[in-house]
Amino acid sequence: YAQLRKGGFNNHLYLAIHSFRSHESMKGSSTSDGANFELMYDEFQYDKTNGGIQEYWTDHYALIIAANEMIHDIDSLGNPDANTLINRAEAKFLRAFAFFDLVRTFGRVPLIDFKIVNPGDVNIPKVESENEIYELIDADLTEASNVLPPSWDPPYSAGRLTKGAALALHARTQLFRSNWAAALAAAKAVIDLDKYELVSNFGS
Repeated sequence: YAQLRKGGFNNHLYLAIHSFRSHESMKGSSTSDGANFELMYDEFQYDKTNGGIQEYWTDHYALIIAANEMIHDIDSLGNPDANTLINRAEAKFLRAFAFFDLVRTFGRVPLIDFKIVNPGDVNIPKVESENEIYELIDADLTEASNVLPPSWDPPYSAGRLTKGAALALHARTQLFRSNWAAALAAAKAVIDLDKYELVSNFGS
């Protein structure tokens, strides 16, 4: 979870990559303030040497590598208890979340789903097809939605991953692939948990 506090997940860069490009949000400020930054994302004029893009990439793979390490170490226990399996499901969710960001941002990316022993282990080519990334995402989110609890008691009642979060993310990944029936099924499963409702005031 601490990995999500890194800039590649929550600062203006994340907003630029996921919102400026779609005109869902704008850079704001004055025209001259950060003009090159705006062109890169709003006008698709990318610079591969840009530190922000590198930060986004690096922070996402740092989360993936941390998740892989947890998954590997839990699997090595042989017969983990129920709470440990929940931890594994949390790691699977976070790995899927990071890969979903990467695949919709960059397309084909390296598929690293193993524990890193030597730094050179991560120096692998991109996958041949985005489907390879989505296959891992599907497997991870299926496990997460089957294992994670519908809710948590305090102090984890807000912020810790749940079955509903896994189903909602899975629905979103299906929407990006135009898998309408699968997206509907996952979204309906969230509704059927009967734990969520729309806010009465849209502005809030």
